[in-house]
Amino acid sequence: MTRDEVFQYLSLAEKNKGSQNLFEMELLLLELGSPELKVPAVHLAGTNGKGSTARLIESCLREAGYKTGLYTSPHVLCFSERIRVNGKNISDHELSSLTQKVQSAEAKLGLRLNYFQIVTALAFLHFAKSNCDIAVLETGLGGRLDPTNVLKAPLVSIITAIGLDHIELLGSSLGLIAREKAGIIKPCCDTVLLKQNAQVEAVIRDVCAKQNSRLFIAEKPKAEIEGFGLKLCTDLGSFELGLNGSYQAENAALALCAISRLNEKGFCIPKEAIKKGLKNAAWAGRFERVCLNPLMLIDGAHNPQAALALKESLSAYFPDKRAVFLMAAMQDKDYIGCIKAVAPLAKAMVAVGLNYSRAVCANTLRAAMAQVCKNSYAASGVKEALLLAKGLNAELIVGFGSLYLAAPFREEARALCEQSIKEEGACI
Repeated sequence: MTRDEVFQYLSLAEKNKGSQNLFEMELLLLELGSPELKVPAVHLAGTNGKGSTARLIESCLREAGYKTGLYTSPHVLCFSERIRVNGKNISDHELSSLTQKVQSAEAKLGLRLNYFQIVTALAFLHFAKSNCDIAVLETGLGGRLDPTNVLKAPLVSIITAIGLDHIELLGSSLGLIAREKAGIIKPCCDTVLLKQNAQVEAVIRDVCAKQNSRLFIAEKPKAEIEGFGLKLCTDLGSFELGLNGSYQAENAALALCAISRLNEKGFCIPKEAIKKGLKNAAWAGRFERVCLNPLMLIDGAHNPQAALALKESLSAYFPDKRAVFLMAAMQDKDYIGCIKAVAPLAKAMVAVGLNYSRAVCANTLRAAMAQVCKNSYAASGVKEALLLAKGLNAELIVGFGSLYLAAPFREEARALCEQSIKEEGACI
């Protein structure tokens, strides 16, 4: 199977919108030799912060000398970053080989798999074949019926920040969504929950009691902004974070609590490894600085809760700056809520059109922006949007609204910065 054939197969699977169930996933993995049983795992669910928390945990484990698997979604720069071993993306050769196995098993069993079932199976296969010591996996959607939830006895289950997202599938209240996320809590397995809404906490406590799962509440530690860095002050000491944005303090608290649980279970993750792991962790598209002059950031905030966290981070890092926001969004997201969340910091807003069938068109986004920001514009693409923002003499340009915006924003922003440096050099 060639690389092109892999993505043709995945593209067809994306069109399979059948009902979610774990039975098909369990059948598939049984046919593939039950790879999910061969590597101990940490399992994460939540609305926001899953990827960052997973990355922090994996980084600390790797610094402690463990061979790690990491499974996250969606991807920002390339598909293969979803499945990593020891920080390295799955190779094209391995991706092709394992996809062939999954496709053959699907045909043999007469199944019709969806995209996330296939990719999750690929992750389990790659981690098992690589003889990982431990894998860190995040759910793609929800928890109870997510393909990753074939894990029967995770070392620890982690529930990150929960907000209103995917309400058409998970429920229209925080309680209902929390109940779906709580599906990853397993009998007699430890659970770590970020301290948050009382309704969410009540649901998680109830499920933990029924599952005889020990519950640990991770509280946001004190954090100090140092330049563009973040320093945590915890009971374990002070730690520098490689991930920026004040909201990363919450994710770090979850990671530290989970690491303590792993140490209780026989892992050896010393303080020095934790320090290095937290400092060295990097994650594209999360409050990421991509240019200095003018200052440009990209953040994957795509629901109102995440957009509010972005606004709070911008206020904390740049208290005297108003931003030009570049936004793209998908149709199934509460983009109006996202716009309202950041509007108080907006000097102007630019709606960006993306070439995705699910993307909100730029004119529709601009109309929503105009309700809360008088300086609203529409652009057909990222380059046009950045040039427009730069023409507004913006000191701070922030891309947000969808992780699908991250890759083109990074590419065009860096190209624009390089061009500016060359022009300045020519003038000198």
